[in-house]
Amino acid sequence: MDFKNQQNYCPLFYKGMYVEKKDSISLRQGHCCSSGLGPRVRTVDFNNYPLFVQSRQKWPDNKIDSCGSCWSQEENGHHSFRKGWLHWLEDQGPDVNPTEPELLKLDYNVGPICNAKCVHCTSNYSSLWAAEDAKFGVKQSATYGDVSKLDAISNLDLSRLKSLYINGGEPFMSKDPENLLKQVRQQGDISSLVFQSNTNGSTMPSNEIIDLWLQCKAVDIFVSIDAIEQQFEYVRHPLNWDTVVNNIKFLSSIDKKIRVKFSFALGLHNIDELERTWQWFQDNKYSRNQTDESFGIHPCYGALSLNNVTHDLQQVWRQNLNPNGRWTQFAHSLLDRGSLESNQGWQDYLEMLDQRRNLDWKVSLPGLHASVNKIFR
Repeated sequence: MDFKNQQNYCPLFYKGMYVEKKDSISLRQGHCCSSGLGPRVRTVDFNNYPLFVQSRQKWPDNKIDSCGSCWSQEENGHHSFRKGWLHWLEDQGPDVNPTEPELLKLDYNVGPICNAKCVHCTSNYSSLWAAEDAKFGVKQSATYGDVSKLDAISNLDLSRLKSLYINGGEPFMSKDPENLLKQVRQQGDISSLVFQSNTNGSTMPSNEIIDLWLQCKAVDIFVSIDAIEQQFEYVRHPLNWDTVVNNIKFLSSIDKKIRVKFSFALGLHNIDELERTWQWFQDNKYSRNQTDESFGIHPCYGALSLNNVTHDLQQVWRQNLNPNGRWTQFAHSLLDRGSLESNQGWQDYLEMLDQRRNLDWKVSLPGLHASVNKIFR
C-alpha cells in the first residue's frame, strides 16, 4: 500500500504519542498535540490505549474523528501536520514498517509550572497564571502539586525513540526533560535522538540537561518571542527582555549541535509588532547558523485570536502590513478568518489584565493603540 497517498493514514497512529501532564495526579494522551485526547489516566500506554487501538483498526476505511484538525486543513487546501509526518516517516529509513506499533516520536507536555503570565495563555498552562486567578477569585481547574515525577510513563519503551519534543508550562523549570533523556540513554541510543523544546527564554537550563543535549544527534530550542523590548515584557509579563536576550546568547554559544530558533504567536495584541520583531531577528544573529527558517510563526488562540478581528481593524492592518513582508501573506490569511461587525471582548480582556497587574496596554502596545485610533479619525 502506498501510505504516502493513503488519505486516512497518519504515521503517528503507530509511531507517535502526545502526553499532556496538566496536574499532579493524572495525564491525558493522544496521537499528537492537535489530535483529540483520550480520558485521564494515571499511567500512559502506547500499545493498548483504547484511542490508539481504535485508530489503528479504523483508519483504512475511515478518517479518525480525533484528527479533524488535519482533515479540515487538507480539505481547505492547506498543508497539515499529517502530511509533514508522512515526510518524516520516509526519513526514518526503508526498514521502518508503517503499521508496526513502535514509539519513535514522543511529544511531552511537562505540566503547568511556569514563571510567566503571558496575555495569550491561561492557568491551564501556567502556575503563575493560576496563582493570579486564585488571588482574584477565579476557580481553578487543575490540581497543582509535585508534577515532576515520571512514574506515570516509566513503563514506556523508549529504546527506538528518534524524536523527543518538550512543551510546557516552562520546560526548563521541570526535571521531566532531564529524566526522559536519561530514560532514553538507558534504554536505547541517545546519539540518534533529535531533542526539541520550547522555552520562554527566562530560565537557564541545568548543566545536567546540557550534558544530555550534547549526547543527542541534534537539539532545537524554540524561544517564544512575540514582540521585543517593552512590548515583549507586556505580552510575557513579568519576564525581563534583557535577561531573555542574554540567555539566548548563552544557549547559542554552547555548541554547534544546539540550534536556537524563535517562535512568534500572532494575535490581535501583537500584529503591529510583527515587522519590528522580524527586523530584530534579522539584525541580531544570536542564533548559530541562523537562517530565515529559524523564525517561525503560528496563530494565537483565545480572546486575542485574529479570528476575533472586526472589519474596521482588519482594513487598518491590511494597510499597515508591509506588502513585501515575509509574513504578510500568512497574516492576511489569519485576518481573513475574522472581520466581525463589532467586538469589544479583546479590549475588555486586556483591560481586565491591566487592572490586575497595574499595567496599561495603550502605553505598552502603542502600535495596537494607534491602529485602534485610526478607526475613529
